Amino acid sequence: MQRGWGTVEIQLEELLALTNNITPPADACNTWRALYRGLLEFRDDLMQHIHLENNVLFVNALTPRH
Repeated sequence: MQRGWGTVEIQLEELLALTNNITPPADACNTWRALYRGLLEFRDDLMQHIHLENNVLFVNALTPRH
């Protein structure tokens, strides 16, 4: 990750640890299952954002144009 994402990476690792890799308990009700689906979507969106920023935006910004 580029600079600035270190704290987010640590927080994401904490989230994964606290939620058993974002896996709801077997006896979770529909509300809890919806929460975990939202957490999965959040994680996926965050990882996509970080990827785009690091591998597209910064690469394009730092590549000299002729």
